[in-house]
Amino acid sequence: MHTWPKKKRYQIHKLNRQGIHLSQIASELERSTSTISRELRRNASTRGYQAALAQERATARQRQRRNARQFDPQQWQLVELYLRLSLSPQQVSDRLPTQSPAAQVPRLPYPT
Repeated sequence: MHTWPKKKRYQIHKLNRQGIHLSQIASELERSTSTISRELRRNASTRGYQAALAQERATARQRQRRNARQFDPQQWQLVELYLRLSLSPQQVSDRLPTQSPAAQVPRLPYPT
């Protein structure tokens, strides 16, 4: 996933407020029109697109995604138990979602 630099968000804000068409903004920033459209739609408030607010929202979404991938202590205990029982990392990864289906269980990477 691509993260916009703060500077680019301020450029989008400035050009958008000047009434510049999305395709022109996209051309100037060397991005696709759909990318600019998505940025404006995703991060606009009731007062329109504001670069500072867009940056805050993007940072919050990024933080939330990172936190969603973390195991809680009970899940780690389960992983350790399975490994002590000589299950392979792939078996552990496959078994975790079935053991706690209500919880958001991150997928474990394993060597192939």
